[in-house]
Amino acid sequence: MNKTKILSFFNNLKKIPNLITFSRIILVPFLFYFAYTQQKYIFVILFLTAGLTDILDGYFARRLNQTSLFGARLDSIADDVILLSLVFWLYWLLPEFLIKNWYLFVLIYLTFLISLYIQYILSTKKTGLHLWSAKFSFFMIFVVITLFVLYKPYEWMLYLLTFLILSTIIETSIKLLKNKKPDTTSFFAAFSKNKKN
Repeated sequence: MNKTKILSFFNNLKKIPNLITFSRIILVPFLFYFAYTQQKYIFVILFLTAGLTDILDGYFARRLNQTSLFGARLDSIADDVILLSLVFWLYWLLPEFLIKNWYLFVLIYLTFLISLYIQYILSTKKTGLHLWSAKFSFFMIFVVITLFVLYKPYEWMLYLLTFLILSTIIETSIKLLKNKKPDTTSFFAAFSKNKKN
């Protein structure tokens, strides 16, 4: 990474939406610590704060007219870091549940990796797609994990997450096949455009 790219990176971080997104990545080490020490209430507060940043960064990006490819990619990286870290946090907070339902977690992570693979294969580079299905799935992850940690974990919730992630994979694939522009929010829009033409 040369000096120009480093300066460009920090200049982009000065924008409020990108700074909010980056704060989600900063929270990850603290989430690891509080999960490892099993301080579940502090973990949940920080975890929900991370989820809130996922809503606020997009809101301020649109509000301040600061949407950018850099912001989209940073948001995707932050989401990926959270998702990849979940299995470690749950292992420390809910070891028995994780071990008992290991196959469901494996299925969820496989679908997640397939989703990333599809984005790389069908696109020349990681585009940072922001589909409504993906946003809803990510929102549900925060809801379900919070319920798992504070209350009793249920297997059907894991099945629900798996279904939502699979739906996201299908929508991502169709969208990239029909329209590779990263600013389309849903493949339904692509179908509508084709019908009008």
